[in-house]
Amino acid sequence: MKRLIFTKLFFILFITASAQWSTIYNIGSDFFYTTRFINKNIGFCGGVSEIIKTTNGGSSWTSFPVPMSSIESIYFLNKDTGYAVGGTAMGSLGLILRTTDAGVNWVTQSSTISSPLYSVHFATKDTGYAVGLTGVIVRTTDAGATWVAQTSGVTVFMTTVYFTSSTTGYAVGYNGTILKTINSGQNWILQNSGTNANLIGVKFTSNNIGYVCGGLMPNTPVLLKTLNAGASWAPQTIPVGIGNLHNFSFLNSNEAYVVGENGAILHTNNAGASWGTANFRGFRKII
Repeated sequence: MKRLIFTKLFFILFITASAQWSTIYNIGSDFFYTTRFINKNIGFCGGVSEIIKTTNGGSSWTSFPVPMSSIESIYFLNKDTGYAVGGTAMGSLGLILRTTDAGVNWVTQSSTISSPLYSVHFATKDTGYAVGLTGVIVRTTDAGATWVAQTSGVTVFMTTVYFTSSTTGYAVGYNGTILKTINSGQNWILQNSGTNANLIGVKFTSNNIGYVCGGLMPNTPVLLKTLNAGASWAPQTIPVGIGNLHNFSFLNSNEAYVVGENGAILHTNNAGASWGTANFRGFRKII
C-alpha cells in the first residue's frame, strides 16, 4: 500500500536563500500519510485516526480525531471546502470526509466502497474523483454527497488521480499503469507507460506536459515525462543510488521537487532537462 510513514514525523521547510532543509515540527511516533497546504499558513496532515491542522505555517497544530481510520489523501477546493479519503475498520472500507468550515468539522460522505481510497482530486467544484485498491475509481458530481464507481478496466492498486481540466484526467498505479479519461471518467483508456514499475505520483504543468514517478524494487526509481498529453512517456535521466520516488511539488512549469524513499529529494529548474539531488534523512517510505 502507498504509505508515507514517518517514524518520527518531520515537516520540512525549504529555505531558498540558503538551500537548506530544516525541521519545523516533530511530534514523536505518530503516523501521517499525506499533507496539504492551502496557503503559506494553513495546512493539514492526515494519518492514523486523525487529521491535524496548522494556521501558522506549522508552528503549532490542532488535532481532529478520526477514530479507527486512516487518512491517505487530502484535497481542498478553497480555504473552506476540502475532502479527505482513506480507510475505516483497519483499512477494509473506503472512507470519504468533507469539510466546509476549513477543517473545523469533517462529515462522512455516503460511500459503499469496499476498499480503502488513496487519492482524491476535484476537477470542478462539484465533480471529484478518488482511487484505491483493485482498480477502484469513484466519481461524485454533487460535491461529494454521493459517489459512483467508474469502470477502470484494471485491477491493480491505483495510487493517484489528477485532472488537468474539467474533462481530462489521469490515474496511475502499480505495474506501470497510467489511465486517461477525456470524458469526465465515463471511459478510462490504458496508456503505454513503457515500464512495469509501481507508479505513485503524477503531476501536469500544462494540458500536454506531465510527469509520473515511482519505482519497483528498492532503490530503482522511475521518472517519466510526456510532452503530448500522455500519448507517449519518456524516461528521464536521474541520479543513481536514490530511493524510489513518490510525489511532486512544482513551483512553476520549470522548477520542481520530487521526494521519495530514504530521504530522496530531486530538484529541477529546467523542466526536467536535468535533475539534481538533495538529502533529508528523517523519513522513509513503505509500499
